[in-house]
Amino acid sequence: MAFARTHCRSHNRLGFAIQLALVRDLGRPPRAGEVPPEAIVSVVADQLGIDAAVFTLYAQREETRREHAREIVAALDLQSIGRSDYRTLITAAAREAVATEQGATITRSVIETLKGRKLLVPVPELLIRLAMAGRAAARRQAYRELIRGLEQPSIEARRTSFPPCVLRRHWWRR
Repeated sequence: MAFARTHCRSHNRLGFAIQLALVRDLGRPPRAGEVPPEAIVSVVADQLGIDAAVFTLYAQREETRREHAREIVAALDLQSIGRSDYRTLITAAAREAVATEQGATITRSVIETLKGRKLLVPVPELLIRLAMAGRAAARRQAYRELIRGLEQPSIEARRTSFPPCVLRRHWWRR
């Protein structure tokens, strides 16, 4: 909160503090047009001793929000996610997917890995793709473990024991 107090106007202090709270909790600043829940605005306003109603003034100027987001990201030494981070994130998702098939749990593990590496949480579509890639990697590993030690004729015999409709549905696994 002391970091937020450096801003002069009350609506800027409140908006900055809310962004800071969201970056710490969500791993990313609020997106353009995204409005924080009233409960968050009220709690942060109470902590700063500011009327929560002044937040509407902060939300009117998009440029200020972007400047504050850059300031927070720089102060917390956060980086944007890059392609070089994908493998680590997919590995984290795969580790979680070994224990569960629940997408939300796998996605949370990706988010926690991002936060631990001081990376900003990307858009939901990318998060979902990373989680799904991790789940697919975990499944491939499970399949490899199931057939480890089996002789090739045994694997072929298992393949031919499936009805044709199942084989057609799973043609890509060959």
